[in-house]
Amino acid sequence: MTDPVIVASGQTYERESIRKWIDSNHRTCPKTREILAHLSLAPNYALKNLILQWCENNNFELPKKHFPASSNPGTTSEHQEKVSSLVKDLSSSQLEVQRKAVKKIRLLSKENPENRILIANNGGIPPIVQLLREPFRPIIGVLNSGTTEARENSAAALFSLSMLDENKVTVGLSDGIPPLVDLLQNGTDRSLGMVDEALSIFLLLASHPEGRNEIGRLSFIETLVELMKDGTPKNKECATSVLLELGSTNSSFMLAATSIWRLRKFS
Repeated sequence: MTDPVIVASGQTYERESIRKWIDSNHRTCPKTREILAHLSLAPNYALKNLILQWCENNNFELPKKHFPASSNPGTTSEHQEKVSSLVKDLSSSQLEVQRKAVKKIRLLSKENPENRILIANNGGIPPIVQLLREPFRPIIGVLNSGTTEARENSAAALFSLSMLDENKVTVGLSDGIPPLVDLLQNGTDRSLGMVDEALSIFLLLASHPEGRNEIGRLSFIETLVELMKDGTPKNKECATSVLLELGSTNSSFMLAATSIWRLRKFS
């Protein structure tokens, strides 16, 4: 094991192995079989340090991972052109073109890390953030539903892209955090999966220093506390996970949450 990560059930797995499991549309813990509250992977630094220490003490070099060019879909020029075209479609003035593009990017970003790198390198994150930022358009019937679907797909695609550390920085630089906060506060029914998708993105971003500083604003802490009190059971679990990640390196987040919780309790 070279890159141990912790899943929502508390079990630890090799990152590459559990990613294949999740990318195969499994939503349960391989060992306990319980349904995972979220699909975020938290690095198990304690175990990783133990592994590295053992390797150093025993003069053992961890094997390096190699990805054969022939098996990597992201290396073909045809695939690169496809991704580049989809990224351009994200900024289309036609709603239906946008909707189809973000849905395809969502699926591609779930397939493998190479696709996530390729999408980010082609400038895919800023237009996805822009789709999240846009308010619901005043159109009727199915078009209005289409806008909802576009935002759901945007949140899901952003979640997959945020699994890479370098993309977490890009999301922050693209001003991607405010529209996600707005999505939690105003944008959707809490019984829908989009809230949990957004919270999962925050959990990934909170594992990076820049993301942690950006999302640790008092207004967002208030939203987390509100979800912990009045959200669905899954909302509560996801919101608690984000708060614990924020508080793991800065106790002020936990103190702020405790103060808000007490104020809400007696208000």
